[in-house]
Amino acid sequence: MTLSDITDAQTARPRHTFRSVFPVLALCWLAVFFDGMDVNIYGAVMPHMLEDSGLGLTTSIAGTIGSWTTFGMLIGALTAGNITDWLGRRPILACSVALFSLGSALCAVAGSATVFSAGRFIAGLGLGGLMPLCLAMVMEFAPPRRAALTTGLLMTSYHAGGMAATALGLTVAPSFGWRWVFWAGVLPAVITVPLLLKLMPESPGVLLSRGDRKGADRVADRYGLPRPTPVASPAAGARGRLDAVRALFRPESRWATPLLWVASFCGLLLVYGVSTWLPTMMKASGYGMTSSVSFLLVINGGGIVGMLIAGRTADRFGPVRVSAIWFTLTGRGAAAEVAHAARSDLRRRGDHRRLAVQRAGDGVRHLQRPVPGQ
Repeated sequence: MTLSDITDAQTARPRHTFRSVFPVLALCWLAVFFDGMDVNIYGAVMPHMLEDSGLGLTTSIAGTIGSWTTFGMLIGALTAGNITDWLGRRPILACSVALFSLGSALCAVAGSATVFSAGRFIAGLGLGGLMPLCLAMVMEFAPPRRAALTTGLLMTSYHAGGMAATALGLTVAPSFGWRWVFWAGVLPAVITVPLLLKLMPESPGVLLSRGDRKGADRVADRYGLPRPTPVASPAAGARGRLDAVRALFRPESRWATPLLWVASFCGLLLVYGVSTWLPTMMKASGYGMTSSVSFLLVINGGGIVGMLIAGRTADRFGPVRVSAIWFTLTGRGAAAEVAHAARSDLRRRGDHRRLAVQRAGDGVRHLQRPVPGQ
């Protein structure tokens, strides 16, 4: 390639803006939308499943199934990150979507809690692999100085998917049964997988790490990205993965890494705990079925607003400050929710006691009533 060819290629390439990378962001948004829908479906229909005597589900078994889902997500995240070196991000993204769609299909036909658990574990494998890969793609393609906003836009899709799952739980489950809600979870395989395989580009950094310099430059030029360098691209093989782990504990990041792990642990514990148990907890506190499931709609709607505000402000004031503020707000919101649930529980117990006393008094008055003819 001559100097004039390089100049012509650089002149023809688009500017690195949201418009130039929109196809990648849109595909990742769609994939994470179905991710959020699948994660929240279980919590949205759990009250209906607990009432299905044929499945044999109890609250303790339901909790175990939720743990199998998150365990599958752990395995999926670790596995997807390793095999990306060999297969690339695009096929692993498509396989992740196909996996959690397969898990939803298995849940839809499950005749026992054991089969349903297997379906949720398979779904967890796909869910765990999808999210980190989509985040990596979005961060790589994000416009300059817009990484936080781009990530916030991506994560709105998770909460939009949660709202879709809630809508299915409110409309489909009462009329047609909870199984049809899981059949809706098969749609990602039909809609998203073909689009990912046809339209999603491969990561330029991954292409370069696999020795495909021309392919990496071609993708970078097409979307207006800076051409990747060996330093910026991930190293392939076991040595590269080991170096990546060591980099997390270098002097400049040895404290940031465990703090981020703790923050992520607490955030994910809250997100997945709420998405699984909030409707059931609200129903146990005395709310009706519709109101209990609607709480998921409200909390995911708040998540969309929060993501948009946080993404915008983090690009301006820095992600560390904004994350600290958002965790503080989340903690106060969770504390208020716990206090409200405790008050509702005390009120319900008080009502039960008053009812018991009233019934006891009625019984005593009935015994003291004179018998006719005596």
